[in-house]
Amino acid sequence: MNQPLSHPVLPLTKAEKAAVIVHLLVQGGVDPGVGELPPNLQRTLARSIAKLRFVDQATLMATAAEFTEVLDAAGLRFPDGLAKTLGALDGTLSPSVIQDLTAELPPDVVPDVGASVWEGLLAMPPEVLQDMLRTESPTICAIVLSKLPAERAAGLVADLPPERMGDIAVAFSATDAIPPATVARVGLSLGRAASSTPSKAFQKTPVDRLGAILNASGFGERTAMLQTLDDQSPDFASAVRAAVFSWENIPDRLDARDVPRVVRAVAAEDLLAALSSEQDVEGTVVHFLLANLSGRLADQTRAELEDAGEIAPERGEAGKKAVAVAIRQMEDDGELALITPD
Repeated sequence: MNQPLSHPVLPLTKAEKAAVIVHLLVQGGVDPGVGELPPNLQRTLARSIAKLRFVDQATLMATAAEFTEVLDAAGLRFPDGLAKTLGALDGTLSPSVIQDLTAELPPDVVPDVGASVWEGLLAMPPEVLQDMLRTESPTICAIVLSKLPAERAAGLVADLPPERMGDIAVAFSATDAIPPATVARVGLSLGRAASSTPSKAFQKTPVDRLGAILNASGFGERTAMLQTLDDQSPDFASAVRAAVFSWENIPDRLDARDVPRVVRAVAAEDLLAALSSEQDVEGTVVHFLLANLSGRLADQTRAELEDAGEIAPERGEAGKKAVAVAIRQMEDDGELALITPD
């Protein structure tokens, strides 16, 4: 049986071999990074590809095998220069380190970084971005807003003074000519400033955190803690009292006209438990609520209280909390406005 004839491998120059490999990678959907080569090498490569026209299977296999051997011998290839190294490490290095190393580059060289920096900036709480929009130059603000989704940007500018928003709006016209390098430097600069700001362990203020705890506490514990605050830190105590709203605060902070709506919003069993358990010092809450209901509804509620009998203290406390929670929820939903204590 005759053996198939083997085709001789065509002799190719180094430029032609490079053209074969690049064309093979491009046809396979792989970007070989030709655009990063100097222009003269890109021109040489393009001319070599155009000149080859056709390469047989034997020459292609031999060229690919040689290319593989070169890769195996090369080991690991590192980025060429500091700018490319920073681009490769984008998202790994901290913004302050990237900013320091970028300062070592020539003024006209900007590393391909900033994507991770911008992601971190745009994930900041609204109050931080608002402060940035109030203090940075209008052009910087226009760049920041351009990086945000339109809905979020609109929410931030809604709270800015009209004249400030006007300055930023004018600055938008100048952002069309800003080169990508400038935007990258802005992101790096803002990222460094943000990273130098000490992070907070708690998102809510001390007043809000303590107020939430006291809102969920019983009458006795809440009264004792507020009294201690009054003695040791009057200013802080005043702020906490404004944040606290519980059963005993109803006569002082709930508008009498809102009582019927509150009564309708609270579960009947919770309201009955709260009213039935009230004694002595808290008795003014029952009087306040019943006095601001219609005569028929007030009489009906009194009759239900007489039939309810004795209520366990735990059930009564749970009913009071339920009423207070319902009122606070109505305030959050904009259905009523509580009176702010002096």
